[in-house]
Amino acid sequence: MLTTTCGFVVVAPALTLPEDWADKVILQAGKSKIYAVPFVGFPEPKIAWTYNGTPDLPKTVTTKADSKTITVSMKSIVRADRGVYTVSVSNCVGGQLHNLGMILVFLHFG
Repeated sequence: MLTTTCGFVVVAPALTLPEDWADKVILQAGKSKIYAVPFVGFPEPKIAWTYNGTPDLPKTVTTKADSKTITVSMKSIVRADRGVYTVSVSNCVGGQLHNLGMILVFLHFG
């Protein structure tokens, strides 16, 4: 944390990951999952998502952010949605990133 000559306190971005966030998550195909990730940072951080290293997220995945929380919604996931999702937050003081690797499980009932 730094203080500017104007008296503003600048804070490097930091994410508070939910307990069920992991480097690898196993989800059942056809199901949905929503993660809400609180963050801090001032000035307000730039937030970016990537999927397998590209900025193009699958159509079944949406993200939004307000001034305190980043939300990723995965709706009716399909095989093509597997991969590594990365969220990064950054501002003039620093940055942080975290991966979420999604593994899909297909259940067949006979």
